[in-house]
Amino acid sequence: MTTSEAQVPAQEEPTILEKQETPERPFEFDLDELVASAKKSEEAQLEEDRQLYDANFEEACYWETYGKKLVPEIECAANAAKAMIAESQNLVAAWPEELQKEIKNHQEGLEIIGRMLERLVTPGERLKKLAEDLESPGELRVIEAEQWRTLFEETTEKDLALQKMQQTLKTIGKDNYKIVSLSNDLVKNRRDQILSFLEKQVLPILDGIYDGQKLMPPRIEEFRQRYAENAEALAVWYETYQKLGAELERVFEQIDVHEMDVAPGTVVDFERHEPLAVEPDPNMENDQIKEVARKGYDYMAYRGERLVLRAAQVVVVKNESETQELS
Repeated sequence: MTTSEAQVPAQEEPTILEKQETPERPFEFDLDELVASAKKSEEAQLEEDRQLYDANFEEACYWETYGKKLVPEIECAANAAKAMIAESQNLVAAWPEELQKEIKNHQEGLEIIGRMLERLVTPGERLKKLAEDLESPGELRVIEAEQWRTLFEETTEKDLALQKMQQTLKTIGKDNYKIVSLSNDLVKNRRDQILSFLEKQVLPILDGIYDGQKLMPPRIEEFRQRYAENAEALAVWYETYQKLGAELERVFEQIDVHEMDVAPGTVVDFERHEPLAVEPDPNMENDQIKEVARKGYDYMAYRGERLVLRAAQVVVVKNESETQELS
């Protein structure tokens, strides 16, 4: 052996342990079967959440579209009312001073109606919110089969794998419940905002128009007789009430809000009518409507159902009984 050969260390033979491959850990369960079971349980749990979420999403789209239709209609009505009020002011300004004084309170009533409509769109933040795009509450959580597989591969014990499956299903359920709740809140908030706007902001304006229109005819006739030279202009001025009312009725027509058909003589319906007072009437039966004090309105809800926007205020007949009369 040469000196150079002596300097090369001898190669050691691999040990028996190094020659053997590390054995795979034996699973106490069928991995594919457990993954399939987990997906089946997940889908069963998800089905109800998916149905509720999809229903909420569809209704949210309905109210989003409703708001986008309502806002420009209100803006159009406010602009039209502004022009009508200006026209009425010009008419009054051309009348004799005495007639101007007599009509002053009524003209101010018209101008108040105009300002109420103007406030609906100025500065406009509240109104525009009714037409904002709705933000998605998020997507329902789903775990893919490979994710389940990875989760189960972390253990070889069946009981531990089943425990992980139940814990994961519970977590998914909680997460999806939050998403469904958020989607429900999304619908409710937008719907309530729109209906509250119509009931609390728009309908009182229409009430004021109708009240003025109802009270004015006797006075208009009186004025027309006393101020014959202004009779035609007075008739045009009085039409302002009708034009304003027609403009708001047009808005309601566009968004499918309608006046309730409540006729005197019909029986009171406590779901649609609000009894304001009771009065006797020998010509009518108990619980019949004697008079409509304030108009009621309903609206087209999601899926085509008509619901009460505002109940009609009515005077209901209550006659004394025969026994009470005899006593």
